[in-house]
Amino acid sequence: AADVPGRNDIAPTAADEPAFAEREILYHQQPLFAVIAETRDAARRAARLAKVTIEEAKPLVTVDDALAADSTVM
Repeated sequence: AADVPGRNDIAPTAADEPAFAEREILYHQQPLFAVIAETRDAARRAARLAKVTIEEAKPLVTVDDALAADSTVM
């Protein structure tokens, strides 16, 4: 995310949706990084070098979960 020129944001209006996860993953299938290479094989080799450590957290899947975590969406 730090390598993205400009803002790491893809929200259409509120500027609150990071394109790449930074300190935490905000939603299922949020991209963690991108790989750009001259060939598909080079990109695949580069992607395999990624080291990702994720600390498990309780997902907010209900309204009650979100309210308890003081996490709301307008």
